[in-house]
Formats: sequence, structure tokens, C-alpha cells
Amino acid sequence: MVVKSMPFVIKRKVMRLIPFEEKDATLLISWLPDRASSLLWGGRVYDWPIRPMQIVERQKKPEVMSFIMVDSEGMKVGFIEILKVTNEEYRLCRVIISSAIGKGNGYGKKLVKLAVSYVRDNFMAKQVTLAVFERNERAVYCYKSVGFTLVSRDVNARVFDGCSWPLLQMKIAL
Repeated sequence: MVVKSMPFVIKRKVMRLIPFEEKDATLLISWLPDRASSLLWGGRVYDWPIRPMQIVERQKKPEVMSFIMVDSEGMKVGFIEILKVTNEEYRLCRVIISSAIGKGNGYGKKLVKLAVSYVRDNFMAKQVTLAVFERNERAVYCYKSVGFTLVSRDVNARVFDGCSWPLLQMKIAL
């Protein structure tokens, strides 16, 4: 797969997506400090504690495209999966910004915009969808600010440690 690097400027830094490589798995795991963070990020896709090989094996699936967002200095600041659901629908999954970057600085919004642009520019898709736990309020706000709209709310979607975690389904038309 040929990936066209797409720039996006944030705080005088150009952001772009590069393909995820096996060596990035350990870095990605370091951004998930605890089980709760891991569950918010990946649900039950990965066991806790996450092992690099779990991530590497997922990346081998033909429908999974994973990217690292880097800044103009080459610093790896985010990760996102794009999952092909159908020719008309692609899904954003496992979105995370490096814990070293911090929250509330717009990096998540830039990462999501780059991923949506990638789908728009490279496929004949009509929509991009995603699922996010309702309790992940920062992520919900981020997705809404990019233009995603709520499609449904599944109250009984997931139960972790005896607590129900409602799952929001969202989409954006291309």
C-alpha cells in the first residue's frame, strides 16, 4: 500500500500520517499506562497487559490500516487505525495521542481530521464511522468538533468490572 503523506499544521508544526511499523508497538503500549486506559482505547481487542505481538498481529489483517501521526521534527505523537468495513464505509478505531503530549491541545482533532482526509482522498467511501465509549468525554467532544454526529447509543454494549459502559456510534459523511 502506498501512503501519501498528508501534512496538517498545528501550533507551527506540520503533522502528517506515516504507516505504523512493527517497531512502533512498544511505543504505543507505553502510551497506555493502566488497564482502564487500555479498555477505553481498545475495548477487548487486546488483553491486559498488552503485548507488542498482539498489536503487530492485528496490523496484518488486510482490512486494518494503521498510522502514526508525526510532527515536523519526526516525533511520534499519535496513533489511529482505519478499518475497511465496506467499499463505502471506513471506520476509525483505537485513536490515541501520546501521553507525553498531554490533553486538550488539539492533537486528537488533527489526527482524526488527517484520517478522515486519508479516507476521502484514497477511497470511494461515502462515510467514516466510529464507536466511542460515552465515558470517554474528551474523545466524544473531539469527534463532534470534527463533524461526527451521533447515530446511536448502546447502553448494554460493554460491561467492565461489573459496570456498564454505553457505546456511542458516530458517523461523518464524505
